[in-house]
Amino acid sequence: MGKKSRKRVTTTEKAARGGSLRGAAPGADYRVPIRDRTLNLGLCLATAILLALAFPPVGWWPVAFVALAPMLVAVVRAPSRGVLAISTFLAAVVFYAGELHWLAMPTVPGYVGAVLFCALFWPAFGLLAAYLVRQTRLPLAAVAPMVWVPLELLRSHLLTGFPWLLIGHSQAACPTLLQIVDLTGVYGLSALAAATAGLAVDTVTRPLFLRYGQRMRWSLSLKVSVVALAAAWAFVVVYGHYRLRPVAMADGPLVVVVQPNVPQDIREALIAADAPDRPLTLTDEAARARLLEDPAFADLMALTPQALAEHPDADLVVWPETMTPVPVNESLLRFDASASQAEARAWQLQMRTCWRMIHDLVAGSRRRLLVGSQVRELDAGGRYGPRFNRALLFAPDDREFTTAATYDKVHLVPFGEYVPFKESAPWLYGLLMGLTPYDYEYDLTAGKSLTRMELGPWRLAAPICFEDAFAGVCRRMVYDPRGDKAADFLVNISNDGWFPGTVELQQHWDLSVVRAVENRVPVVRSVNTGISGVIDSCGRTVVRVSDAAGHVRSVKGYAAARLELDGRRSVYGRYGDVFAVTLSLAACAAMIAAVVAAVRGRRGEAA
Repeated sequence: MGKKSRKRVTTTEKAARGGSLRGAAPGADYRVPIRDRTLNLGLCLATAILLALAFPPVGWWPVAFVALAPMLVAVVRAPSRGVLAISTFLAAVVFYAGELHWLAMPTVPGYVGAVLFCALFWPAFGLLAAYLVRQTRLPLAAVAPMVWVPLELLRSHLLTGFPWLLIGHSQAACPTLLQIVDLTGVYGLSALAAATAGLAVDTVTRPLFLRYGQRMRWSLSLKVSVVALAAAWAFVVVYGHYRLRPVAMADGPLVVVVQPNVPQDIREALIAADAPDRPLTLTDEAARARLLEDPAFADLMALTPQALAEHPDADLVVWPETMTPVPVNESLLRFDASASQAEARAWQLQMRTCWRMIHDLVAGSRRRLLVGSQVRELDAGGRYGPRFNRALLFAPDDREFTTAATYDKVHLVPFGEYVPFKESAPWLYGLLMGLTPYDYEYDLTAGKSLTRMELGPWRLAAPICFEDAFAGVCRRMVYDPRGDKAADFLVNISNDGWFPGTVELQQHWDLSVVRAVENRVPVVRSVNTGISGVIDSCGRTVVRVSDAAGHVRSVKGYAAARLELDGRRSVYGRYGDVFAVTLSLAACAAMIAAVVAAVRGRRGEAA
């Protein structure tokens, strides 16, 4: 005798019979699938468009808090996982292809790879969120931040990480809301945006009233979501005003930032056009003239004396990343090349002349000059060793061919500063070289420590290039393992001449704004082609290099400001990504609960 079949009674049928809906999984039976695939794709594309409006160049930052809403409708109404995955992926490709278009300037293959890498996280979000909504009683107001934030955290670390265009970064233009990042990191704002969009979708896709026994009442989950989100918004706004109130600051150094305006392709073209049979530079005058052929270096040598004449009391002058035409590190400068071939002697003469030209700018004063340079070390036998992307601090009392302090970039950019598998899989290394902007080997070596530099009574740390995109790197630069401030301010030196005039310059500036608030320190920026300036510890612009018309991109010049040092320590600086990790653990717990519920449901149906 076979098993008696049992008809499954849905919660909708329960309601029709007068039964209770308490305990029904929201979204399971209430949702009506949107079967039109074009409409599902359109909803996800609407999210891509709204997010693009929230970020520069448009910069409508309030839009970020509803941007995820259209895609969340697709999450709960898509007719199948396949439709949801394809729709979210295509929309993500559209968003990142537009916002990261500047990456195609140095490397089209690298641009395509970055777009596809970032785009994969949208279908992951859609599928995980849909599963949780279907299998649990959690509303989207809880599910959306619980899934979105862990994926942003993962994208920030996976394969060395690409923490660009996180939703929270869009709030760099809103100082009041931005202050919360000194507690939660940028992920707190991403969570707030996801939760707000989730609640908006909950109100239109879930019933506002449910039958409990014989009475209709407000949905308890919606009431809890509204109260919790209102409390979160109130806290963020009140905390922002509290943090922005005037507080006592200590006087810091007077800093001058110098900004050349030379696109990198011009510098690369000059290197490529340098004739191999050109006469050797065997005199100081010839070496000096050869060095000044680099237009960026020539700009800096012309602008710096002007800036110092206008600001003679400057404590620190800052140049951008990789601005010296030749390396200026000690091992190359002090090596005895007298017995070497004429080419080697001429090369060393250029390097020594470059060091003297830079050192002359600080000689006889009390100021320091921070310079970015690509360097190459020599081993004890005089053989070439590893290359580094280095920041060097020149001081008036430096011994000849030495510098007061150095820092080697720790977090290198994949395919921009190194290519993996050079030793372990040479064949794969050769293929991956196609993703780089170079037609020659340009592998750098990562530095070993996050060195801080002394500037009289002050201490600075110098994240190089995109290191200011990585919150963890900057946090460890500012705070020691005990949670005390070990640096008074950050100095970001970068060469954004790879992307002249593009939106990347504003996106990069916004990352430094977030780092300033997270760590409660001023951030100084000197960047080729822009944007250079000073940001205070509350994320507000103090000064930027600009021309007479107020343009800050693709201009050359200098700006100065005396830093105000913030004695406050931040929770984020002391404890890091505790907020994001906590949400990640909550997501794991919710997913385990969802899987258990699904298994039990299948067993119940089989019985």
